[in-house]
Amino acid sequence: MNAAGRRTGPHGESGYATVELALSLPVIVMLLLAGMFGISAAQAQIRCADAARDAALALARGHDDADAALEYAPPDAQMSVSHGADDNVHVEVSAQVSPAGAWLPSVIVTGSASAAMEPEGP
Repeated sequence: MNAAGRRTGPHGESGYATVELALSLPVIVMLLLAGMFGISAAQAQIRCADAARDAALALARGHDDADAALEYAPPDAQMSVSHGADDNVHVEVSAQVSPAGAWLPSVIVTGSASAAMEPEGP
């Protein structure tokens, strides 16, 4: 025991837990930020896929305004539409996601969907 009545190790190892905590906190914060980045990118990818699906279904049903589906996509999303030779419509929605502003690199996420054109009514 030392003068303060605390138990110390055989080589005066008091304070090691504090040092280990101080060294591990930046790692914990980085893991937390990486998790938040991944969740944000996954959420944006799901939103792109939902917007692509809604646009493909709208175009397959004969609606002209597929841009309304971009309402569900992340901000500044871009949509490309192509009509296949097999009477399908293919829509791809992509967006650049920057979850932490300018601190971390941004990632481009995409979502795509295809739908068969519905026959014309009588």
